[in-house]
Amino acid sequence: MLTSPQWNTFIVASLIVGFFLFEGLSPKSKLGIVALFFLSGGSGECSGSTDELVDLTRPWKSSSCRLELSASCHIWLVKPGSSSNGQRSLSIKQCGSIFSQLLSQIIAISNQEHASEDQRQYSCISHDSKCTVDNLGFVDNDSVAFAQVNDALTSYLQEKRGPTFLLTNVLTKQLPQLRKLVPNFSEFPVIPLPKSPGSSSYSLPALNWEPIAMQNCFEAFIYMGAVSFPKRASYARFGNIPIANLGEDENIALYDITLARQLRKSRSLLWSSVAQGSPDLGIGLAEAGETPIESSDELTASMWGEAEAINPVLRNPGSYRTLCAEIDVHNLAIAALTDSSGSQLANFKANDNGTPISACIALGDEMACAVPFQLLRALSASWLKEANEHNSVVADELLHQLYRLVCSPESYLHDPAIHRVLQTSMRTLFFKLLGELQHLGAIIVFATFGRIVIATSKTDISTAQEYTEFIITTIKKRGGGEEGLGRVALSPTKYWNHYLFIDEENYGGVHYQQREPETDDEANWAFELHEDTIVPTVVSSWNIVHYLARYHT
Repeated sequence: MLTSPQWNTFIVASLIVGFFLFEGLSPKSKLGIVALFFLSGGSGECSGSTDELVDLTRPWKSSSCRLELSASCHIWLVKPGSSSNGQRSLSIKQCGSIFSQLLSQIIAISNQEHASEDQRQYSCISHDSKCTVDNLGFVDNDSVAFAQVNDALTSYLQEKRGPTFLLTNVLTKQLPQLRKLVPNFSEFPVIPLPKSPGSSSYSLPALNWEPIAMQNCFEAFIYMGAVSFPKRASYARFGNIPIANLGEDENIALYDITLARQLRKSRSLLWSSVAQGSPDLGIGLAEAGETPIESSDELTASMWGEAEAINPVLRNPGSYRTLCAEIDVHNLAIAALTDSSGSQLANFKANDNGTPISACIALGDEMACAVPFQLLRALSASWLKEANEHNSVVADELLHQLYRLVCSPESYLHDPAIHRVLQTSMRTLFFKLLGELQHLGAIIVFATFGRIVIATSKTDISTAQEYTEFIITTIKKRGGGEEGLGRVALSPTKYWNHYLFIDEENYGGVHYQQREPETDDEANWAFELHEDTIVPTVVSSWNIVHYLARYHT
């Protein structure tokens, strides 16, 4: 196992030496694929340089289409009866063709003008990337495949090539199961990686499934080299954490470790617990004489339950003849943490020993978690600084997922009291935002933490857009720009005309969509706005359709 200093030296090397294990078995049919890739390194030129090799854990620094991935692999297709007389419908040559076609397709999509942000992550990969299939085997079950994976790792260990890591992308097996199936796992630092997009619902057809399984395997390899492993490396550098200790969710791991460091630094008590959603309160032995004061389960539920943490939902049913704007709300949790006037915790002071006090001797959640909540505010402020001043992608990602991290039961430092206090601050800021919208003449049709629909007094879409941008700019100016409302990101996404609204499951109207017409009727109704084509589309969404009988013709 590599120590942290060894990892810091090893992981920034230009040539990466390690293994990548992929397992994609169908849970029902037990058909699928197991593959072991030996990452033999690669090369790439840094942007603007022809001499310096790019670090393969920082592919975004390479020039477009200059990062070469290189690997050789052993592949086992799991198919009952194939080891004796079963039909083998795939060859090594066909595997090479599948990889070449997939690589060309991914690079072409990533370089398109209208490619999404996720697709552009592959734009650094070179057409010269290669993956050589050294061995293609057919086995009856996955146990045989994993036994041969163990044999391959044994041969590698006997060569004593030095420090090597083992990346895993396994769909149906947990790490303890893999350690039993592949004993040599204990000889390598194991780095579990997130699944590639679309692999969570992994299934294979009954016939001719081998090429599809092979394509999924190569897609996972390319995703590992261009996205998931570099992302893990960046999180390890940002948090100064051994990369093998990030678990399956690097955001939660980094949040837990960073907050725990802040708590220890302030000499506060840690409440980490392996039981999801249940902080370690140390109340199991609380008794008065022979009769317990209250059972630990009941006391835990009454003190730490999540029943009160309900997000507000405002509805104003009606028929709106003027244009309505649908606005996405982002960064509300960050804004609440940076709003010094939004919580009573801002009025707390601390004694020399760090114990919070208040003139009114406040009780409840805010008093119970005053110190960790202040540390959470300081932590979010440091992430904001890293994101703004140093353009840290990791800090920006942590900020965008801050509310999820605080309320996720998967976090070892999950505290429902902190969740409730943060939600209270968010509610205060949320209603302040709605008040500002109403003060500027907007009518609230529907509002939640993530989305607001307002009715304007405008009948023209161009005027409605100008009005919406005006109220958003005004709110930001009044918010100060650095904290509170100034941190809330408001993004208009849709505009509606003749909007009928009952609730979020029942609504209808004319939606102005920015797209090209698909039929002649749409072309007749379409119009130009700021060099964009707007197509009016009738939308009717009523949940009664879920309760009606379905007729098949």
